[in-house]
Amino acid sequence: MAGDALADNRNRSVSSAFFPFLVYTMFASVLARRVYSPVPQLIAADMGVSVPIIAQTQSLENLVAVAAAILLSPLSDRMGRRRILLASIFLRSFGCLLAAASPNLETLLLAAVALGIGNGVVYPQLFSVNDEVSSTANRHQRVAAILVASRTAFIVGPLAAGFLAGAISWRAGYLLAAVLTGLATAAMYVYMPEETRPKTGRVPVGVMFFGGLLSVLRSKAARAVLLGNLTYVIGGYGAESFLGAFAADNYGLRPGQVGVLLAVGPVISAIAAGFAGRISDSRWRVPVLILSSVLFSAAVAILMNMPLEPWFMAVLSAVWAVGLGLRGASVQTLVLDLAPSELGAAAGLLQVTYAAGIMVGSSAGGLALALAGYSGLSYLFAGSCAVSAIIFWRLAKVDDDSANLLPGNVVDAAD
Repeated sequence: MAGDALADNRNRSVSSAFFPFLVYTMFASVLARRVYSPVPQLIAADMGVSVPIIAQTQSLENLVAVAAAILLSPLSDRMGRRRILLASIFLRSFGCLLAAASPNLETLLLAAVALGIGNGVVYPQLFSVNDEVSSTANRHQRVAAILVASRTAFIVGPLAAGFLAGAISWRAGYLLAAVLTGLATAAMYVYMPEETRPKTGRVPVGVMFFGGLLSVLRSKAARAVLLGNLTYVIGGYGAESFLGAFAADNYGLRPGQVGVLLAVGPVISAIAAGFAGRISDSRWRVPVLILSSVLFSAAVAILMNMPLEPWFMAVLSAVWAVGLGLRGASVQTLVLDLAPSELGAAAGLLQVTYAAGIMVGSSAGGLALALAGYSGLSYLFAGSCAVSAIIFWRLAKVDDDSANLLPGNVVDAAD
């Protein structure tokens, strides 16, 4: 019955305006996440507290996002994706508005909770909805477009927030994000189509919240993909927290110069993401995941042990950014193909690997840097991505033809 409902969703009438607004919603959601990046010191000064205390709002947002991805994202498989997605986008807008108007730290923490709930749910829903309404022929192009929007917002968000903070106030960046995500909520309300859900009758609460998660985790291949992504994110994303300090310490660059140097990776990643759709529905997905892990592992080990000149860091950043840009579509479609009847649960678990991996990478990286300097930091991140490459290499033994990628077949082959 779930398969019939999914087929109905793929065949239902969808407005031509829906997908552009879906891409816009991804852009607005990521921008809302990134406006904090250049202004923590300004927020701290305004609130009369230290930067480390303000940084705890981001930790709280990440923790809430993990919980929301685990508990709430799977509900969309049973309650419907439309209402869950609309609620999550609205919470992003409300959280940004609350942050912009925050008179004290307590209100800012409440804003972080609202932003965290939205953050943990909105991204899985965007990919799940796209997977349901897209045909096999255009799914890969649409996944690539969503990822390009994400990478673009990753770059634009801090630039816009920094400019507004200098011209007006740090609150202006959050206000901009509130308006953009508010418009996204309205657009999705108007253009997101209704959907068909399997009629399952009365469902126990435990099954409602955890049934989909357990169904996904029964697949050994799904567990391998999730673990491989987690170990990649620990290194590949965790390193982002330390690259600015590394560039300043090793090259003596001014803040503006560091910003330019750090922009190389995201720009290359956004360009690479535009080509990612060409391989996201092919048997090359797992090899691309292996390649991206190997590229980052080698590049970060070389860079942090042999920094040379700023241009050398720019080149190596571009190298691993190519892998970062290409891998997103592959890991996303692979996870969803492994759980076609539990898209919300599968995408939610993938979101957990991103949020948890960033937290672990940042925390473990700080400890490694304190104990062993940048060399120790490089071995931590390179080692984590090397483990990721090994996990995906084992998975590469499975036939990754998406036409035959049924959970039962993959589970058996993944032993």
